[in-house]
Amino acid sequence: SSGHLFCGDGKRSLKVEVCNPEAVQMQVNLALLSDLSLMSETKDTVLFVTVPTDKKHLVVEFPMDEVPAGFYQANLSWTSGEQSGSYSPFNIGFDPELIESPQDKRPDFDDFWAKQLVAGSSLKGEVKLGENHSKAKLQPWCAIRRRGYVVRTFELPMGDGERPATGLVAWPEGAQPKSLKLKVRFFGYGWGQTSFLGGDFKPDTLALAVTRHGEETDREADYYTNLKTNVLSGFCFRRTKRPETTDQLKMLLRDWRAIRWAKTLPEWNGSDLTVTGGSMGGFQSLAMAALDKSVTSAVVTIPWHACIYGKAKFGRMGGWFPAWTEALGYFDTANFAKRIPSVTCRTEIPRAGLGDYVCPPTGVAKLWNAIPGTDKRIVWVQGSEHGYVPPEYEGRDFVREGEK
Repeated sequence: SSGHLFCGDGKRSLKVEVCNPEAVQMQVNLALLSDLSLMSETKDTVLFVTVPTDKKHLVVEFPMDEVPAGFYQANLSWTSGEQSGSYSPFNIGFDPELIESPQDKRPDFDDFWAKQLVAGSSLKGEVKLGENHSKAKLQPWCAIRRRGYVVRTFELPMGDGERPATGLVAWPEGAQPKSLKLKVRFFGYGWGQTSFLGGDFKPDTLALAVTRHGEETDREADYYTNLKTNVLSGFCFRRTKRPETTDQLKMLLRDWRAIRWAKTLPEWNGSDLTVTGGSMGGFQSLAMAALDKSVTSAVVTIPWHACIYGKAKFGRMGGWFPAWTEALGYFDTANFAKRIPSVTCRTEIPRAGLGDYVCPPTGVAKLWNAIPGTDKRIVWVQGSEHGYVPPEYEGRDFVREGEK
């Protein structure tokens, strides 16, 4: 049956259970397609074993000591006389901690981003705050009211002709100065209203929810449909020839300015700052952890936009990414990951899907390996796709901690 297999801890073999009630001679073949990790130009590999005729039930082991570290797509088939059969392809991974690539190196990465942040620091204009939504009469489609909290929209100008940085900010009513942790939430690719999640409202937390596109937070559905189909059609997949014209750059600069403003709020304690999100929100969170040294914790799931070049340069599994251009190297999550401070920021990835074809495990492994230091944790989930998590069972999760 189909599935997603992960092998580690030095186990360089694959075991296949063979049931052969007729006890006829059978040949079992395992085809490993090209290495998805970009670590080497591995050729397609076919391994096979012959099942003896006197065995009705046995475990076949394919030794893989010569297979380089990486993720592969495996195809299992069998032949017995004139009969044959095959199983759905599945992924198999060996020693993902060893996956790396010279393609991640970009000498002018830091200079590029230093220039962008200098420009961002010089932006003028006051923040526009909306009324307290916890007390306002809301439109039927708006669901951001929270009793006991101040909840307000914010808007920060980003310069002439640019979309503003927008979102929601919330804190407990009556919070004292310098009493709250700061938590900033980003969201996966999509279109719609911006709202906090239930866990964002805590008595010790100042919460920020940043919009994806600099849009209004609580409009009717037609407003967001128009953004998707007209105003921002092809968001992050368009204008990618130059880094300065990409949606990625403009989105990250909005994120950075929103955090910079939130740190001026008197309720923030000045020391605790968490960024969090999934998929595109994970990409944004890791980028902010690299660009803003005040970030002390990054908690992301199924992070997007890592190893964007794999399909174009090596013909590998590409994930759901924009077509590769050299400009996108400034926005590869693996490049941001290696710049997260090793001492002051803890990075957690509570879920990385071994069956995720939107954010393939190779890119996630590479960004995980790039994160410096030991204060990090990742949970690889067997059979987990981008939007699907299988029920818990023993052996489903593979936890990796930074080595001490």
